[in-house]
Amino acid sequence: MLNFVASSIWKALFGHSAELLKGQDHENEYMLNDKALLVNRFISVPKDLGDVNCGAFVAGMVEGMLRSAEFPGSATAHTVEEPSGTSTTILIRFEESVMARERRAA
Repeated sequence: MLNFVASSIWKALFGHSAELLKGQDHENEYMLNDKALLVNRFISVPKDLGDVNCGAFVAGMVEGMLRSAEFPGSATAHTVEEPSGTSTTILIRFEESVMARERRAA
């Protein structure tokens, strides 16, 4: 499901694929990384709001897609500083029921 979101859906929405990464600390964590997330490029955040990441809107879209496909969990947006600039990472944490189902299916 995440491969479908990172490639097909991301490409339809933003014109390019997202990088899909597996979390190293927890079995239920995955990340979608986008170095040029469209909503962050064209929305100006007022200075008084500080470090607001407009990618939170996209994280909500991802969470909704996954929940609709019976993959419940949470998705949050994070700004990542890299040598080449900043990127947005959508951190996905699946509920334990998803992980148990995937173990049974394997």
